[in-house]
Amino acid sequence: SGGGGGGGGSTREINVSKNVSTELPVTGGVISQCSGDIVKSQLSSEINPGVPAMITGLTEKAALSYIQINVNELVKNVNMTVYQFECKPGTIPILKNEVYRYLNVITSNLDEKLSKATMKIKVQKSWLESKELEKDEIVLLNFDEDTGEWTEIKVIFEDENSENNYYIAEVNNLGYFAIASKTKEVVKEPSFAEQFSKLIIPVLIGLGIIALL
Repeated sequence: SGGGGGGGGSTREINVSKNVSTELPVTGGVISQCSGDIVKSQLSSEINPGVPAMITGLTEKAALSYIQINVNELVKNVNMTVYQFECKPGTIPILKNEVYRYLNVITSNLDEKLSKATMKIKVQKSWLESKELEKDEIVLLNFDEDTGEWTEIKVIFEDENSENNYYIAEVNNLGYFAIASKTKEVVKEPSFAEQFSKLIIPVLIGLGIIALL
């Protein structure tokens, strides 16, 4: 069981189903399902300002090592459930990035009392190799439900072992996250017309100058 908030607060595990699924509408009216897992469910009796609550003890397959919750005022009976998906859940927008895992961190009784959350994420080295990515090409993205857009959050590489790389990220909101590759800028190759223009215009100008002479 993970540690709870300070000031006499306590936490307890909640027995929940370990598998959930989200229906996804796709082109043509066909419905597909994205199956995910609950990798942590925890109830903190109270969390005090200045004494972060550590959410640890996630399942082995979780792409998170811990979540540290900081609050700006006393909160009680904070229930947190962390869902993990290997495919895009729900109706959130598709990302162009290579996505390692999607997460959905749902809480109750926290809302605007959250000051910040620190997340330690882990990414398998084998996945990085399969996508031809370097360890510094990982970001965390948070879905903003108000704007309907993804916000990129910088991560800091912390450490590694033989199987995983570990990163730290600070966020101001919870909800949907994606652990993904950085967006790579695509270098657009000039079209034939553009290349021809660059070649022919100087020639025409040169011929014009010669004609004037």
